Amino acid sequence: MFARITRMLLSALLVLPGTLWAEAKMDRPPLWQVSANGQRAYLLGSFHFGTAAMYPMPAVVEQAFAASDMLVVEIDLTAIDAVAASRLIIAKGLYPQPEQDLRQQLDDDSWALLTRFGEELGLPIEYLQRQKPWLAFMTLSQRLYQDIGYSEKLGVDLHFLERAHQQTMQVVELETFEGQIKLLDQLSEQEQVALLRETLLDFEQARAQAEQLATNWRQGELDAMDKLINGWFAEKPSLQRVQQVLLYDRNQAMAARTAELLEQGGKPFVVVGAGHLIGAGSVVDVLRTQGYQVERL
Repeated sequence: MFARITRMLLSALLVLPGTLWAEAKMDRPPLWQVSANGQRAYLLGSFHFGTAAMYPMPAVVEQAFAASDMLVVEIDLTAIDAVAASRLIIAKGLYPQPEQDLRQQLDDDSWALLTRFGEELGLPIEYLQRQKPWLAFMTLSQRLYQDIGYSEKLGVDLHFLERAHQQTMQVVELETFEGQIKLLDQLSEQEQVALLRETLLDFEQARAQAEQLATNWRQGELDAMDKLINGWFAEKPSLQRVQQVLLYDRNQAMAARTAELLEQGGKPFVVVGAGHLIGAGSVVDVLRTQGYQVERL
């Protein structure tokens, strides 16, 4: 079971906020060029589950990748020690004592929803109840994407990671697997429960919303994506700090590291979750406020 959880997290951690790949090729990719002092970097909004129909990537993306000398990702999934990752998930994601479980943290309605949606996705409640709320949230999200028909093996991050390693291109991590796990686990119990509860309350609409988000992404409708992703958080007062910790604070750090690589003379091709690149407080927004020229391609 623990190996299964590890595999799920390796593919699902980067989903926040949750997004899906479209069934058809992109009309206009979420790709930006960042310029300063004659140096250029590229930012590509990634989705971490995909289909074979997504490849090859559009020419403008391929050209940007070819013009770069390093791949920058949130974490290098190909370099993670699965045994160490499994131990970390057990230590951070599961309740340590048998008398502790998720049932004690959820109200009756939320528990009933978790049981119902878990069973619909092939996840018995016995499988979920030892998980902390943040891990149950990630588990449900990942399984939903698989249930719709998308694969983490075809996600864009992994696609470019495999190509970068084949080409012996330098790979730079913005974060670490351990850091992402600790970030989730450091949310208060109340915040974790709120994240899981709000997800459960909206779960019946999740498939339709995911498909709409995929369509918006394929058609390059960034404002619509922003509304679906950031608007969801904005409507949930109990999740404001969660959004700050999981999105905005990370955006600041990602922007700072991208700027640092650019100033050092690198030609970075940055691939991060699409939710990090759209709307106010995004990596794109932060870089612009810092004086960088950021142009959507």
